[in-house]
Amino acid sequence: MIAPSVEALTRAIDDRVPLVMGRPVVVRDGPWTIQPDLAHPGDWHGRRHVGPFTELLGPDYRTLALGMREVYGADVRVVDAIIAEPPIPEEHRHSRDGEEARARIGRLAMGIRDAHLRAEVLTVYDAWTGALGEEIDRDERHGVLHAPPDDETIAPILVVRCPSTGRCYAHPVPEECRTAEQARRWILSMGPDDPWPDVET
Repeated sequence: MIAPSVEALTRAIDDRVPLVMGRPVVVRDGPWTIQPDLAHPGDWHGRRHVGPFTELLGPDYRTLALGMREVYGADVRVVDAIIAEPPIPEEHRHSRDGEEARARIGRLAMGIRDAHLRAEVLTVYDAWTGALGEEIDRDERHGVLHAPPDDETIAPILVVRCPSTGRCYAHPVPEECRTAEQARRWILSMGPDDPWPDVET
């Protein structure tokens, strides 16, 4: 159940928000956008953004969605755990703390049953480092290629470290990539015989 606070209602009325049946048609209350339920006086519907997710809340329902993909069943608990993770401050984006936070979210995301939603969450949170299986190939220059975890819906993942920031990046690559160099060539759209550039950006 959701309803706007008295302060938020007062603000909406003071701001001359149009009224329907004596109530503002929309009330902003913290992160929530709240609207009256015209079919059921006294009830309200709320919408807010929690990270990349949209939460809808009404008198008898709660819905979570990532873009157009709704979260169902047991996946709701997993997504709630992900949402509860503290956000990574911008200044820690490239830090070890940021790296660990993304991996932690990735490990949580691996509990999502919907394979499409799981992949979207891993991508949106840049959390593929939490979805690594055993090491296939390690190359000083090209990174570390990992098998997917025990999950046939995820491709192998190449982990590379940025030489300037030190941040780890994880990239899903096609099954055909059997070495870190092959995977990196695929990421950079390079053919097997293309020479490596002198400077990479």
